[in-house]
Amino acid sequence: TLPSSYNGGSYAIARYAFAKSDLTSVVIPSCVTEIGEFAFFECRSLVSLTIANGVNRIGYDAFAETDIPSVEIPGSVTELVGDCFRDCRLLSEVILNEGIEYIGYSTFAGCPICTVTIPSTVTEIENYAFDRCDRLVEVINRSALDIEVRSDANGSVALYALTVHTGASAIVNENGFLFLTVDGINYLVG
Repeated sequence: TLPSSYNGGSYAIARYAFAKSDLTSVVIPSCVTEIGEFAFFECRSLVSLTIANGVNRIGYDAFAETDIPSVEIPGSVTELVGDCFRDCRLLSEVILNEGIEYIGYSTFAGCPICTVTIPSTVTEIENYAFDRCDRLVEVINRSALDIEVRSDANGSVALYALTVHTGASAIVNENGFLFLTVDGINYLVG
């Protein structure tokens, strides 16, 4: 766990602060306002990440090429800068909370995400934000963005999607297997 305060105020995590280190678990406290570029880049041992409400920006390549399996981005984060979770080969669960406005270039490129909810506050998804996310079969779109199945617009978020809708997730976990039913067809998705 990072310090909960420094000199009684808030702070940012500097560029390359923990890059390529052997950290296995990171808890980022609410007094951190920004996670700098490459801060945890290539931390291959990193398998647990908690980001407290208070962070407002996650920098370029901040967590790229780590082995975190899931991440929840708090609503205080308004900007996910390009490549910040790029090529996280185990990142299968992403929770984006209301408050996020911008998802940058290649933010989740190459991650094995099956479903994602785009919050109503998102106004822009840069090119390739979800590039190579070939397991991303369900997009729940709560934003005003026009997201369509098999479209490469809006960062390719729905390029591989079988469904785009506004309701609750339709993916069902049955004994560790993930299923999605679309138009009467049951798909085994993970």
